Amino acid sequence: MDAFQYKNYDHCIVNLIASIQKFYHVNPSHSTLSIADQIFLKKDFKNVIVMVFDGMGQNILDYHLKDQDFLKKHQYTTIHSVIPSTTAAATTSYLSGLTPIETGWLGWSLYMEELDKNVDIFSSVDSLTKEYVGIDCGETYLPYISIGKQITQQNPDVKYYEFWPAFKKDGCKNLRQLQKRLLKVCKINEKKFIYVYWDQPDHDIHDYGTKDAIVHKHIQNINKFCEKMAKRTKDTVAFISADHGLVDVAPILLYTYYELMACLTRLPSLDSRCTSFSVKKGYDKRFVNLFHQYFDGKFILLSKKEVLKKEIFGVGRQHKLASSILGDYIAFAVDKYFFATTPNFHPFKGHHAGLLKEEMLIPFISFDN
Repeated sequence: MDAFQYKNYDHCIVNLIASIQKFYHVNPSHSTLSIADQIFLKKDFKNVIVMVFDGMGQNILDYHLKDQDFLKKHQYTTIHSVIPSTTAAATTSYLSGLTPIETGWLGWSLYMEELDKNVDIFSSVDSLTKEYVGIDCGETYLPYISIGKQITQQNPDVKYYEFWPAFKKDGCKNLRQLQKRLLKVCKINEKKFIYVYWDQPDHDIHDYGTKDAIVHKHIQNINKFCEKMAKRTKDTVAFISADHGLVDVAPILLYTYYELMACLTRLPSLDSRCTSFSVKKGYDKRFVNLFHQYFDGKFILLSKKEVLKKEIFGVGRQHKLASSILGDYIAFAVDKYFFATTPNFHPFKGHHAGLLKEEMLIPFISFDN
């Protein structure tokens, strides 16, 4: 079986964004998503909304909802996440219309060669010490033109809005507040594109697993939220999906594999289910042999050259920092395990970034009125 069978850059997040670019007369970054194109043919919508519910993969939706629930009834198809199936990579694809290899946003923790550090890219803190590295690494090293800016530059009459949870300044404290603010904006008599990001159910799946009652409540609340939005808006089309799904996981204490760790020049990076290794000169053969000895069947190991040739992180022009970020070898999870690279790792119960169906397949849901 092909471990990369769910890699599909013709039917994924970037293709949805390409359809939105096309609707607003922006040159699409990639091929468009035909089902979204068909929906856009219905009318010249005043409000276009993309709602991303973090971690709400197809498997999560199927487990926690019934066929008669709003989100299930309004699901058109299933699309694919990007690789790695992780928030930093996937939400940046939503916000840019580009694949991870194009943006350089290739995981949660990225090796920044100029700083010689692994950096948590969202917060620009050292991945090991959690101290701020002094600059915004995303803006400094991995900038991109947001979909909102692309649209408003091409269409001066269109406004752009973003809505976020409370971890951002002036973010929404709950779905009730998000709904109130979103409805207020939708009623403004102007053309607009709106991006909505919500950090559940992912946040709690990490701690409680995919099937917990807490997760069930989040999905029920999201379902009610979307149903109310459909009833209370006019001249609106909404595309509802996720950045990735999640699976229930178990740790591999990588830091205890002393022989293997001795082959490395630095701590592994990217993500714990899609992991980059930088190997000491002359140690390649030893590293590869040890990796296969320990982890065959759990992870697939490829060289950077193989990864780039297979276009695993996406099609398009490779970002200038991608090569240094990716290191020498990348391991892709094909089972339930994640790598814990230091003793103070987070004891995840649910996680993502691997190649499994549950991580890679996300719902394509839409309503319009």
